Amino acid sequence: MEMDEKNYYFIISIPKDNHIEYVTQLNSLILKLFPGKKNPYTIRPLEIRDNDTLSKVTINTTESKIVKFSQTLFGNDYMFIEQNNGDVEIVRKDSVEFGIKDENTTRH
Repeated sequence: MEMDEKNYYFIISIPKDNHIEYVTQLNSLILKLFPGKKNPYTIRPLEIRDNDTLSKVTINTTESKIVKFSQTLFGNDYMFIEQNNGDVEIVRKDSVEFGIKDENTTRH
């Protein structure tokens, strides 16, 4: 039985010089992996820097579908970190290897 949908998100750095192309490619990938779902994701800028924009991409979906998406985007080099609010962050394993576990998260 399929579990309920949750908000899964990841943080990306979008290069300033290739912003439109990058977002277009990301949009294509997401629409391909989540067919039939209208507006399957949101992208929100978190910080605009000199050479790039740090953005949060959120997809509301089931775990089985986000696993397929994550494997396409990150290979097997990712993990889920569940937040206390129920949202789940998708992070590269190497980015949290030396991190300190936050009391507000649960790692899978």
